[in-house]
Amino acid sequence: MKYEAVHLEDVLTLCDSGEWGDDPVNGEGTPVLRVSDVKGSNQISFATAPIRSLSPQKRASKTLKNGDIVVVKSSGSATNVVSGRASLVSGVENNQFGFANFLLRLRVDERRYNPRFLIHILGSQQVRDFVLSMVSGSTYPNLRVPEYKRILIPDLPLAEQQRIVGILDEAFESIATAKANAEKNLQNARALFES
Repeated sequence: MKYEAVHLEDVLTLCDSGEWGDDPVNGEGTPVLRVSDVKGSNQISFATAPIRSLSPQKRASKTLKNGDIVVVKSSGSATNVVSGRASLVSGVENNQFGFANFLLRLRVDERRYNPRFLIHILGSQQVRDFVLSMVSGSTYPNLRVPEYKRILIPDLPLAEQQRIVGILDEAFESIATAKANAEKNLQNARALFES
């Protein structure tokens, strides 16, 4: 069955940049995610986010919720492009973490689109190639947000998105298990040869 495509911006309720804030007073404030906290393979290092001071208004408008997606807008290096790296916020208290100005927050209209499905699309090689072509030739590979929001994505029914997410999650879990087993086997082999 063939489905239509829509632009990324068509399934979003929010797309905005973050706020770095000020130096904290007495060590109190809000942990704010930086580019370096958004890891590959859809991972976020929440524990390394520095504490920053955000005004009450910024705290209300510039903090993350589970289901939000953070995207690196600028990696700062033409030789190591991290722009476009995306991760799904999950497993944290809503409004606990802010996000810095070099990050883009995407909030999906969950009545229309599954954020877990979208993160698989944004992590695909096709989107990676699109981002690399967008930033190629730039000294500072900054994501051009209006262009990024025009990425075409499949317009699938929510039930089909969920079915695909289930398949992908199972496949990635199997891959992670196989990697862990291979690493353990390698460690055991090294220990055997060293004894």
